[in-house]
Amino acid sequence: MVWSLLEIGKIAGMVLWPRASIAIGEVDPVDIDNFPRYLKRLLLIEMTIIYIGLAWMAVVAVLIQFE
Repeated sequence: MVWSLLEIGKIAGMVLWPRASIAIGEVDPVDIDNFPRYLKRLLLIEMTIIYIGLAWMAVVAVLIQFE
């Protein structure tokens, strides 16, 4: 379970921020250009939701410290 989540995270990173992956040779620039736009949009939505949840967890942790 954990390994599949890490693999999904790696793929999302390679698709959303491809510059580093292209530089080290993990992915071909043509593959990034041919990646379906609707899947890229879903990955962006997923990453946005994760970052919002992380921000809320930080706010809750700070509020718990002040309690």
